[in-house]
Amino acid sequence: MTDTALLTEDFIRQAAGTLATDGFLTDRHDFVPPGQSVAGRCGEVQAALEKAGHALPLGEVPIKHMSQGTLVCLYNTAIFPRKAEAYQAIHNWLDTRFEQS
Repeated sequence: MTDTALLTEDFIRQAAGTLATDGFLTDRHDFVPPGQSVAGRCGEVQAALEKAGHALPLGEVPIKHMSQGTLVCLYNTAIFPRKAEAYQAIHNWLDTRFEQS
């Protein structure tokens, strides 16, 4: 079942750019609609990206973060071949974005 509230044209465009450059996507990215989640949606997001001409190999990684709790994030396996690399990059991004002093 496809949730069109998440998989909008704007979301897919921005997700493709983020996944191609940063290599990951979280629910905490500004363009993820409020109340929507990428958790458990790897196949749907990947299919929507491919349909839009952005063939990106994706994986899922759970992240436990002190201020953001547990998130399941998507990552580009061409940029991060190992899940541990994706975990570290996403965790660092969350630290920088949400734990500023």
